[in-house]
Amino acid sequence: MMEALSYGIGTLIAFAIILAVAFVFVSDITQKKHGVLRNYPVVGHLRYFFEEMGEYFRQYFFSGDREEMPFNRATRAWVYRLAKNEGGTIGFGSTYDLHQPGALIFVNHPFPVLDEERLPTPALTLGEGYCKEPFVARSIVNVSGMSYGAISAPAVRSLSRGAAIAGCWMDTGEGGLTPYHLEGGVLPGKKVTEEIAQIRGIPEGRDSISPNRHRDISSMNELLERIAWIRDLTGRPVGVKTAIGGWRFMNELGEAVQRRGLEFAPDFLVIDGGEGGSGAAPQALADHMGLSIDEALPRVVDALIETGLRNRVRVIASGKIITSARAAWALCVGADFINTARGFMFSLGCIQALRCHQNTCPTGVTTHNKRLQRALVVEEKYQRVANYAINMNREIDMIAHSCGVRHARELKREHVRIVQANHQSIALSMLYPYPEPKARVRAA
Repeated sequence: MMEALSYGIGTLIAFAIILAVAFVFVSDITQKKHGVLRNYPVVGHLRYFFEEMGEYFRQYFFSGDREEMPFNRATRAWVYRLAKNEGGTIGFGSTYDLHQPGALIFVNHPFPVLDEERLPTPALTLGEGYCKEPFVARSIVNVSGMSYGAISAPAVRSLSRGAAIAGCWMDTGEGGLTPYHLEGGVLPGKKVTEEIAQIRGIPEGRDSISPNRHRDISSMNELLERIAWIRDLTGRPVGVKTAIGGWRFMNELGEAVQRRGLEFAPDFLVIDGGEGGSGAAPQALADHMGLSIDEALPRVVDALIETGLRNRVRVIASGKIITSARAAWALCVGADFINTARGFMFSLGCIQALRCHQNTCPTGVTTHNKRLQRALVVEEKYQRVANYAINMNREIDMIAHSCGVRHARELKREHVRIVQANHQSIALSMLYPYPEPKARVRAA
Protein backbone atom coordinates (compact mmCIF):
# COMPACT_ATOMS: atom_id res chain seq x y z
CA MET A 1 0.00 0.00 0.00
CA MET A 2 2.79 2.43 0.95
CA GLU A 3 4.70 1.57 -2.23
CA ALA A 4 1.62 2.33 -4.36
CA LEU A 5 1.07 5.57 -2.48
CA SER A 6 4.73 6.53 -2.89
CA TYR A 7 4.55 5.77 -6.57
CA GLY A 8 1.44 7.87 -6.93
CA ILE A 9 2.97 10.84 -5.09
CA GLY A 10 6.10 10.68 -7.26
CA THR A 11 3.99 10.67 -10.38
CA LEU A 12 1.98 13.64 -9.16
CA ILE A 13 5.16 15.59 -8.33
CA ALA A 14 6.65 14.86 -11.76
CA PHE A 15 3.38 15.85 -13.43
CA ALA A 16 3.28 19.07 -11.39
CA ILE A 17 6.85 19.89 -12.41
CA ILE A 18 5.98 19.33 -16.07
CA LEU A 19 2.93 21.59 -15.75
CA ALA A 20 5.00 24.28 -14.03
CA VAL A 21 7.67 24.17 -16.74
CA ALA A 22 4.97 24.32 -19.42
CA PHE A 23 3.39 27.32 -17.70
CA VAL A 24 6.75 29.13 -17.49
CA PHE A 25 7.44 28.25 -21.14
CA VAL A 26 4.15 29.76 -22.33
CA SER A 27 4.58 32.81 -20.07
CA ASP A 28 8.09 33.44 -21.38
CA ILE A 29 7.31 33.26 -25.09
CA THR A 30 4.21 35.46 -24.78
CA GLN A 31 5.65 38.22 -22.54
CA LYS A 32 7.10 41.29 -24.24
CA LYS A 33 9.51 42.87 -21.78
CA HIS A 34 12.44 40.43 -21.76
CA GLY A 35 13.93 39.57 -25.15
CA VAL A 36 16.09 36.67 -23.93
CA LEU A 37 13.11 34.88 -22.36
CA ARG A 38 11.03 35.21 -25.54
CA ASN A 39 13.73 33.46 -27.55
CA TYR A 40 14.99 31.10 -24.83
CA PRO A 41 12.04 30.27 -22.57
CA VAL A 42 12.71 28.58 -19.23
CA VAL A 43 16.50 28.27 -19.64
CA GLY A 44 16.72 32.03 -20.20
CA HIS A 45 15.98 32.47 -16.49
CA LEU A 46 19.45 31.15 -15.78
CA ARG A 47 20.91 34.32 -17.32
CA TYR A 48 18.93 36.54 -14.99
CA PHE A 49 19.83 34.33 -12.03
CA PHE A 50 23.56 34.52 -12.76
CA GLU A 51 23.27 38.23 -13.54
CA GLU A 52 21.66 38.79 -10.16
CA MET A 53 24.26 36.66 -8.39
CA GLY A 54 27.08 38.04 -10.51
CA GLU A 55 28.11 40.78 -8.09
CA TYR A 56 28.95 38.08 -5.55
CA PHE A 57 30.69 35.73 -8.01
CA ARG A 58 32.75 38.52 -9.57
CA GLN A 59 34.37 39.40 -6.25
CA TYR A 60 36.21 36.09 -6.25
CA PHE A 61 36.16 34.53 -9.73
CA PHE A 62 35.37 36.94 -12.57
CA SER A 63 36.39 40.33 -13.93
CA GLY A 64 35.30 43.47 -12.16
CA ASP A 65 32.60 45.89 -13.25
CA ARG A 66 35.10 48.19 -14.99
CA GLU A 67 37.29 45.60 -16.77
CA GLU A 68 35.34 44.38 -19.83
CA MET A 69 35.72 45.56 -23.41
CA PRO A 70 34.47 47.15 -25.57
CA PHE A 71 32.04 48.29 -22.86
CA ASN A 72 32.30 47.24 -19.26
CA ARG A 73 29.47 45.98 -17.12
CA ALA A 74 29.09 49.19 -15.13
CA THR A 75 28.66 51.24 -18.30
CA ARG A 76 26.13 48.84 -19.80
CA ALA A 77 24.15 48.74 -16.56
CA TRP A 78 24.11 52.55 -16.50
CA VAL A 79 22.61 52.65 -20.02
CA TYR A 80 20.04 50.00 -19.11
CA ARG A 81 18.90 52.06 -16.11
CA LEU A 82 18.53 55.21 -18.20
CA ALA A 83 16.61 53.32 -20.88
CA LYS A 84 14.26 51.86 -18.28
CA ASN A 85 13.85 55.31 -16.68
CA GLU A 86 15.24 53.97 -13.41
CA GLY A 87 17.69 56.84 -12.96
CA GLY A 88 21.47 56.85 -12.64
CA THR A 89 21.69 56.94 -8.84
CA ILE A 90 24.18 54.64 -7.08
CA GLY A 91 25.09 54.00 -3.46
CA PHE A 92 28.27 53.66 -1.40
CA GLY A 93 30.51 55.45 -3.87
CA SER A 94 31.61 55.04 -7.45
CA THR A 95 33.74 52.25 -8.92
CA TYR A 96 35.13 54.72 -11.48
CA ASP A 97 38.90 54.97 -10.98
CA LEU A 98 39.78 58.67 -10.74
CA HIS A 99 43.51 57.83 -10.79
CA GLN A 100 43.47 55.95 -14.09
CA PRO A 101 45.12 57.81 -17.00
CA GLY A 102 42.42 59.31 -19.21
CA ALA A 103 39.84 59.56 -16.43
CA LEU A 104 37.49 62.55 -16.75
CA ILE A 105 37.07 64.97 -13.84
CA PHE A 106 34.66 67.85 -14.31
CA VAL A 107 35.46 71.08 -12.50
CA ASN A 108 32.63 71.63 -10.06
CA HIS A 109 31.72 75.26 -9.48
CA PRO A 110 31.62 76.54 -5.90
CA PHE A 111 28.22 78.07 -6.67
CA PRO A 112 26.36 75.74 -9.06
CA VAL A 113 23.47 76.99 -11.15
CA LEU A 114 20.15 77.01 -9.32
CA ASP A 115 17.00 75.63 -10.88
CA GLU A 116 15.59 79.08 -11.56
CA GLU A 117 18.84 80.17 -13.25
CA ARG A 118 18.98 77.30 -15.73
CA LEU A 119 18.28 77.83 -19.41
CA PRO A 120 17.05 75.28 -21.96
CA THR A 121 19.84 74.03 -24.18
CA PRO A 122 19.35 75.97 -27.43
CA ALA A 123 18.82 74.29 -30.76
CA LEU A 124 21.44 74.70 -33.49
CA THR A 125 20.80 74.97 -37.22
CA LEU A 126 22.76 73.07 -39.85
CA GLY A 127 23.22 74.73 -43.25
CA GLU A 128 21.71 78.08 -42.32
CA GLY A 129 22.30 80.61 -45.08
CA TYR A 130 23.72 78.02 -47.48
CA CYS A 131 20.82 75.73 -48.37
CA LYS A 132 17.12 76.14 -49.08
CA GLU A 133 15.95 73.96 -46.19
CA PRO A 134 18.36 74.19 -43.23
CA PHE A 135 17.87 71.65 -40.46
CA VAL A 136 17.12 72.75 -36.89
CA ALA A 137 18.51 70.19 -34.42
CA ARG A 138 17.28 70.31 -30.83
CA SER A 139 18.74 67.23 -29.16
CA ILE A 140 22.43 67.05 -28.29
CA VAL A 141 22.35 63.23 -28.36
CA ASN A 142 21.29 61.52 -31.59
CA VAL A 143 21.14 58.09 -33.23
CA SER A 144 24.30 57.31 -35.18
CA GLY A 145 24.41 55.50 -38.52
CA MET A 146 22.99 51.96 -38.33
CA SER A 147 21.61 50.73 -41.61
CA TYR A 148 18.78 48.30 -42.15
CA GLY A 149 20.65 45.13 -42.89
CA ALA A 150 23.21 45.72 -40.19
CA ILE A 151 20.31 45.89 -37.71
CA SER A 152 16.91 44.25 -37.87
CA ALA A 153 13.56 45.65 -38.95
CA PRO A 154 12.20 45.68 -35.35
CA ALA A 155 15.34 47.54 -34.26
CA VAL A 156 14.86 50.16 -36.99
CA ARG A 157 11.21 50.58 -36.08
CA SER A 158 12.03 50.99 -32.39
CA LEU A 159 14.80 53.50 -33.06
CA SER A 160 12.62 55.49 -35.43
CA ARG A 161 9.66 55.72 -33.08
CA GLY A 162 11.85 56.42 -30.07
CA ALA A 163 13.79 59.14 -31.88
CA ALA A 164 10.53 60.82 -32.86
CA ILE A 165 9.44 60.97 -29.22
CA ALA A 166 12.82 62.21 -27.98
CA GLY A 167 13.14 64.80 -30.75
CA CYS A 168 16.52 63.57 -31.96
CA TRP A 169 17.67 62.71 -35.47
CA MET A 170 18.32 59.19 -36.76
CA ASP A 171 21.10 58.43 -39.22
CA THR A 172 19.92 55.72 -41.64
CA GLY A 173 23.46 54.55 -42.34
CA GLU A 174 24.77 53.54 -45.73
CA GLY A 175 21.80 51.24 -46.34
CA GLY A 176 19.66 54.27 -47.14
CA LEU A 177 16.08 55.12 -46.24
CA THR A 178 13.71 52.16 -45.86
CA PRO A 179 9.99 51.91 -45.09
CA TYR A 180 10.91 50.94 -41.52
CA HIS A 181 12.57 54.32 -40.97
CA LEU A 182 9.36 56.14 -41.91
CA GLU A 183 7.06 54.62 -39.15
CA GLY A 184 7.16 57.35 -36.76
CA GLY A 185 31.07 48.68 -42.86
CA VAL A 186 30.57 45.04 -43.79
CA LEU A 187 27.24 43.34 -44.25
CA PRO A 188 27.81 39.57 -44.36
CA GLY A 189 26.01 37.66 -47.10
CA LYS A 190 24.00 35.62 -44.60
CA LYS A 191 22.34 38.91 -43.55
CA VAL A 192 21.50 40.06 -47.10
CA THR A 193 17.90 38.87 -47.40
CA GLU A 194 15.74 39.29 -50.51
CA GLU A 195 14.18 42.45 -49.09
CA ILE A 196 17.54 44.01 -48.16
CA ALA A 197 18.93 43.11 -51.58
CA GLN A 198 16.02 44.95 -53.26
CA ILE A 199 16.39 48.03 -51.05
CA ARG A 200 20.15 48.29 -51.54
CA GLY A 201 20.28 47.10 -55.13
CA ILE A 202 22.75 44.29 -54.38
CA PRO A 203 22.71 40.51 -54.99
CA GLU A 204 20.89 38.45 -52.38
CA GLY A 205 23.10 36.34 -50.13
CA ARG A 206 26.36 38.02 -51.18
CA ASP A 207 28.58 40.02 -48.83
CA SER A 208 28.00 43.76 -49.11
CA ILE A 209 31.47 45.23 -48.58
CA SER A 210 31.66 48.94 -47.91
CA PRO A 211 34.10 50.60 -50.33
CA ASN A 212 37.03 52.39 -48.73
CA ARG A 213 35.94 55.54 -50.53
CA HIS A 214 33.42 56.81 -53.07
CA ARG A 215 34.58 55.97 -56.58
CA ASP A 216 33.70 59.44 -57.89
CA ILE A 217 35.55 61.32 -55.13
CA SER A 218 39.33 61.09 -55.19
CA SER A 219 40.43 64.53 -54.01
CA MET A 220 39.37 67.35 -51.72
CA ASN A 221 38.20 69.45 -54.68
CA GLU A 222 35.99 66.63 -55.91
CA LEU A 223 34.61 66.17 -52.40
CA LEU A 224 33.67 69.85 -52.08
CA GLU A 225 32.14 69.88 -55.56
CA ARG A 226 30.02 66.85 -54.71
CA ILE A 227 28.89 68.49 -51.45
CA ALA A 228 27.81 71.66 -53.26
CA TRP A 229 26.08 69.66 -56.00
CA ILE A 230 24.04 67.53 -53.57
CA ARG A 231 23.14 70.57 -51.48
CA ASP A 232 21.90 72.41 -54.57
CA LEU A 233 20.03 69.32 -55.77
CA THR A 234 18.23 68.58 -52.48
CA GLY A 235 18.16 71.96 -50.77
CA ARG A 236 19.28 70.20 -47.58
CA PRO A 237 22.41 70.40 -45.43
CA VAL A 238 25.20 68.10 -46.60
CA GLY A 239 28.09 66.87 -44.50
CA VAL A 240 30.92 64.38 -44.29
CA LYS A 241 31.48 61.50 -41.90
CA THR A 242 35.10 60.47 -41.47
CA ALA A 243 37.68 59.00 -39.16
CA ILE A 244 40.82 61.10 -38.68
CA GLY A 245 44.33 59.75 -39.18
CA GLY A 246 46.30 62.97 -38.78
CA TRP A 247 46.29 66.61 -39.80
CA ARG A 248 46.15 66.11 -43.57
CA PHE A 249 42.38 65.90 -44.07
CA MET A 250 41.55 69.02 -42.08
CA ASN A 251 44.48 70.98 -43.56
CA GLU A 252 43.40 70.17 -47.11
CA LEU A 253 39.76 70.90 -46.29
CA GLY A 254 40.60 74.33 -44.87
CA GLU A 255 42.86 75.24 -47.79
CA ALA A 256 40.30 74.14 -50.37
CA VAL A 257 37.45 76.09 -48.76
CA GLN A 258 39.67 79.18 -48.51
CA ARG A 259 40.26 78.97 -52.27
CA ARG A 260 36.66 78.26 -53.25
CA GLY A 261 34.54 80.02 -50.65
CA LEU A 262 32.18 79.10 -47.81
CA GLU A 263 29.49 77.88 -50.21
CA PHE A 264 31.65 74.82 -50.87
CA ALA A 265 32.20 73.95 -47.20
CA PRO A 266 30.37 70.97 -45.67
CA ASP A 267 27.50 71.97 -43.41
CA PHE A 268 28.67 69.48 -40.80
CA LEU A 269 31.44 67.01 -40.04
CA VAL A 270 30.77 63.73 -38.22
CA ILE A 271 34.04 62.72 -36.58
CA ASP A 272 34.22 59.02 -35.75
CA GLY A 273 36.97 57.71 -33.50
CA GLY A 274 38.99 54.60 -34.20
CA GLU A 275 37.20 52.97 -31.26
CA GLY A 276 33.81 53.40 -32.95
CA GLY A 277 31.87 50.81 -34.89
CA SER A 278 28.50 49.20 -34.16
CA GLY A 279 28.67 46.85 -37.15
CA ALA A 280 31.09 44.28 -38.50
CA ALA A 281 34.60 45.14 -39.67
CA PRO A 282 37.94 43.39 -40.30
CA GLN A 283 39.71 43.16 -36.95
CA ALA A 284 42.96 44.56 -38.35
CA LEU A 285 41.14 47.79 -39.23
CA ALA A 286 38.89 47.86 -36.18
CA ASP A 287 41.88 47.47 -33.86
CA HIS A 288 44.43 49.74 -35.51
CA MET A 289 42.96 52.22 -38.01
CA GLY A 290 42.12 55.82 -37.14
CA LEU A 291 42.83 58.08 -34.19
CA SER A 292 40.85 57.76 -30.99
CA ILE A 293 38.06 60.32 -30.66
CA ASP A 294 40.02 61.68 -27.68
CA GLU A 295 42.73 62.87 -30.05
CA ALA A 296 40.77 63.34 -33.27
CA LEU A 297 38.03 65.64 -31.98
CA PRO A 298 40.32 68.38 -30.57
CA ARG A 299 42.36 68.34 -33.79
CA VAL A 300 39.27 68.84 -35.93
CA VAL A 301 37.84 71.63 -33.77
CA ASP A 302 41.20 73.40 -33.61
CA ALA A 303 41.63 73.19 -37.37
CA LEU A 304 38.19 74.74 -37.93
CA ILE A 305 39.02 77.58 -35.51
CA GLU A 306 42.36 78.25 -37.19
CA THR A 307 40.84 78.39 -40.68
CA GLY A 308 37.86 80.52 -39.66
CA LEU A 309 35.36 77.74 -40.40
CA ARG A 310 34.15 76.98 -36.89
CA ASN A 311 30.93 79.02 -37.20
CA ARG A 312 30.24 77.62 -40.66
CA VAL A 313 30.72 73.89 -39.98
CA ARG A 314 28.87 72.03 -37.22
CA VAL A 315 30.83 69.26 -35.49
CA ILE A 316 29.26 65.95 -34.51
CA ALA A 317 31.31 63.62 -32.29
CA SER A 318 30.98 59.86 -32.54
CA GLY A 319 32.97 56.85 -31.41
CA LYS A 320 32.20 55.00 -28.16
CA ILE A 321 30.39 57.97 -26.61
CA ILE A 322 27.50 56.36 -24.76
CA THR A 323 27.54 58.07 -21.35
CA SER A 324 26.60 61.60 -20.35
CA ALA A 325 30.13 62.23 -19.01
CA ARG A 326 31.75 61.35 -22.35
CA ALA A 327 29.16 63.42 -24.18
CA ALA A 328 29.82 66.40 -21.90
CA TRP A 329 33.56 65.96 -22.53
CA ALA A 330 32.91 66.18 -26.29
CA LEU A 331 30.95 69.40 -25.81
CA CYS A 332 33.80 70.81 -23.74
CA VAL A 333 36.21 70.04 -26.59
CA GLY A 334 33.98 71.89 -29.03
CA ALA A 335 31.49 69.42 -30.51
CA ASP A 336 27.96 70.64 -31.25
CA PHE A 337 26.24 67.24 -31.15
CA ILE A 338 26.83 63.63 -30.18
CA ASN A 339 26.04 60.56 -32.29
CA THR A 340 25.92 57.14 -30.66
CA ALA A 341 25.03 53.76 -32.11
CA ARG A 342 25.94 51.25 -29.45
CA GLY A 343 24.35 53.33 -26.70
CA PHE A 344 21.02 53.02 -28.49
CA MET A 345 21.70 49.33 -29.17
CA PHE A 346 22.00 48.80 -25.42
CA SER A 347 18.74 50.70 -24.95
CA LEU A 348 17.14 48.13 -27.29
CA GLY A 349 18.32 45.30 -25.05
CA CYS A 350 21.73 44.46 -26.56
CA ILE A 351 23.77 42.33 -24.11
CA GLN A 352 27.11 42.67 -25.94
CA ALA A 353 27.01 39.07 -27.19
CA LEU A 354 29.48 40.11 -29.96
CA ARG A 355 27.47 38.27 -32.63
CA CYS A 356 26.52 41.30 -34.74
CA HIS A 357 28.14 39.82 -37.88
CA GLN A 358 26.81 36.25 -37.44
CA ASN A 359 23.06 36.86 -37.82
CA THR A 360 22.55 35.07 -34.47
CA CYS A 361 21.99 38.05 -32.13
CA PRO A 362 20.14 36.60 -29.10
CA THR A 363 18.20 39.82 -28.44
CA GLY A 364 16.97 40.42 -32.01
CA VAL A 365 18.90 43.66 -32.58
CA THR A 366 21.24 42.61 -35.40
CA THR A 367 19.63 39.47 -36.80
CA HIS A 368 17.19 38.78 -39.65
CA ASN A 369 16.19 35.44 -38.21
CA LYS A 370 12.46 35.88 -37.56
CA ARG A 371 12.54 33.59 -34.53
CA LEU A 372 15.31 35.57 -32.89
CA GLN A 373 13.66 38.88 -33.83
CA ARG A 374 10.76 37.96 -31.58
CA ALA A 375 12.97 39.03 -28.68
CA LEU A 376 12.69 42.67 -29.70
CA VAL A 377 9.14 43.89 -29.15
CA VAL A 378 8.80 47.31 -30.76
CA GLU A 379 5.96 48.41 -28.49
CA GLU A 380 8.22 47.86 -25.47
CA LYS A 381 11.62 48.95 -26.79
CA TYR A 382 10.84 52.21 -28.59
CA GLN A 383 10.04 53.87 -25.28
CA ARG A 384 13.41 52.77 -23.92
CA VAL A 385 15.09 54.39 -26.92
CA ALA A 386 13.29 57.64 -26.12
CA ASN A 387 14.11 57.36 -22.41
CA TYR A 388 17.82 56.90 -23.13
CA ALA A 389 18.01 59.97 -25.38
CA ILE A 390 15.96 62.16 -23.03
CA ASN A 391 17.86 61.09 -19.91
CA MET A 392 21.23 61.50 -21.64
CA ASN A 393 20.35 65.11 -22.49
CA ARG A 394 19.12 65.66 -18.94
CA GLU A 395 22.31 64.31 -17.36
CA ILE A 396 24.53 66.35 -19.71
CA ASP A 397 22.69 69.44 -18.52
CA MET A 398 23.14 68.28 -14.92
CA ILE A 399 26.92 68.14 -15.44
CA ALA A 400 26.85 71.58 -17.05
CA HIS A 401 24.91 73.10 -14.15
CA SER A 402 27.36 71.57 -11.68
CA CYS A 403 30.15 73.26 -13.63
CA GLY A 404 28.41 76.60 -13.15
CA VAL A 405 27.02 77.17 -16.66
CA ARG A 406 23.38 77.69 -17.52
CA HIS A 407 23.13 75.06 -20.27
CA ALA A 408 25.28 72.41 -21.90
CA ARG A 409 26.36 74.50 -24.89
CA GLU A 410 28.23 76.84 -22.54
CA LEU A 411 30.67 74.07 -21.56
CA LYS A 412 34.30 74.88 -22.43
CA ARG A 413 37.64 73.09 -22.21
CA GLU A 414 38.41 74.60 -18.84
CA HIS A 415 35.43 72.75 -17.36
CA VAL A 416 37.03 69.29 -17.58
CA ARG A 417 40.35 67.83 -16.44
CA ILE A 418 42.09 64.70 -17.77
CA VAL A 419 44.12 62.40 -15.52
CA GLN A 420 47.65 61.83 -16.84
CA ALA A 421 50.08 58.91 -16.53
CA ASN A 422 51.48 60.38 -13.30
CA HIS A 423 47.93 60.20 -11.85
CA GLN A 424 47.71 63.99 -11.73
CA SER A 425 44.96 65.75 -13.69
CA ILE A 426 45.41 68.63 -16.10
CA ALA A 427 42.81 70.99 -17.56
CA LEU A 428 41.77 70.16 -21.10
CA SER A 429 42.35 73.81 -21.97
CA MET A 430 46.03 73.29 -21.14
CA LEU A 431 46.31 70.03 -23.08
CA TYR A 432 44.59 71.62 -26.07
CA PRO A 433 44.77 75.43 -25.81
CA TYR A 434 42.31 77.26 -28.02
CA PRO A 435 44.19 78.32 -31.18
CA GLU A 436 44.07 81.74 -32.77
CA PRO A 437 42.31 82.05 -36.16
CA LYS A 438 44.92 82.25 -38.90
CA ALA A 439 42.69 83.11 -41.81
CA ARG A 440 39.19 84.14 -42.71
CA VAL A 441 37.35 82.47 -45.54
CA ARG A 442 35.44 84.65 -47.96
CA ALA A 443 31.67 84.40 -47.82
CA ALA A 444 29.53 83.12 -50.64
